[in-house]
Amino acid sequence: MERSEAAEVDSALVAEGAFGVRVTLLYIASSVRHSEQAWLVPEVDLLLSGNPGNEDAALLVYQLLSEGNTLTRWARRPAEATCVLNGLAKLRRTILALQVLKVMQRAGVEVNVFHYSSAASACEKSGQWMLAVQLLADMKGGNVQPNVFTFGSAVSSCGVAACWVEALALLAMAEAADAVNAFAFSGWLLANLAFPLAPPVSYFIQFCQSCSQVQRDAVCISSAISACEKRARWQAAIHLLQSMQEGWTRPNLVAENAALSACEKARRWQHAFALFRELPRKRLKADKISYNAMISACANSGHWELALMLLEELLRMKQPDVMTSDSLACR
Repeated sequence: MERSEAAEVDSALVAEGAFGVRVTLLYIASSVRHSEQAWLVPEVDLLLSGNPGNEDAALLVYQLLSEGNTLTRWARRPAEATCVLNGLAKLRRTILALQVLKVMQRAGVEVNVFHYSSAASACEKSGQWMLAVQLLADMKGGNVQPNVFTFGSAVSSCGVAACWVEALALLAMAEAADAVNAFAFSGWLLANLAFPLAPPVSYFIQFCQSCSQVQRDAVCISSAISACEKRARWQAAIHLLQSMQEGWTRPNLVAENAALSACEKARRWQHAFALFRELPRKRLKADKISYNAMISACANSGHWELALMLLEELLRMKQPDVMTSDSLACR
């Protein structure tokens, strides 16, 4: 942090004597609550305790991170800051994650590509595509080269928001930077599938085949089928699954379950049942995700006998869960 900025912060703290007390109390309270939420990184819990508003966000975040010399420690061990940003991303606290980045920059702590990628992940999970695009611009201004994860999250955030033009532009940028992965392609596909007149899924396959940076493997197809599932595009999901079987890679349960769920969301129980009964032939064993999708598909279409039969099979496997009960009880 520059001397003038540090003086500004110090004067603000002197002017608001209670502010420092507030931060200390929040730090103590977060330490107590942390025992109840052991999965949280301590600094994440601390930041959540502050719940900073728009006006005092930067100052409060700076104060919170100054406790225990957190910023100084991050300067020596930047991976700790990445863990905090990842925690905020999981909680979809995008604005708070961006405030942490801003405070790090103002405090003179180096912000690297992993920090930006974690913040981009927060944008993706919360569907804040404009903030993701702004992050890429900030990286360019800070001479930080985005990696496959940064671009992947940015494209996916556009996919969630159904912004296919922006997703395509970012995908082109990623390809030019040799930073494309399967998740970026699936994000672009997710954006396209939001529109009735979207290009056929075969266009995605051709596009993917033309890009040497993307491995045409199970991850690529599975992520694409998951995009189809989110948009309930059951025909596209089955088409991709067939492409997978025609030489791209061996079938896997993740892809099969995503296709099952796509059929379930589209209320195509016959197609879901056909996929379900094909699993043993493909040497795949249905899990509770497979059964939940199939039971829900049958219950939605009024086929109670089949739904109960599948539930009995699942009970014999000793794998039912809350979702299984909801699939039947809420119909």
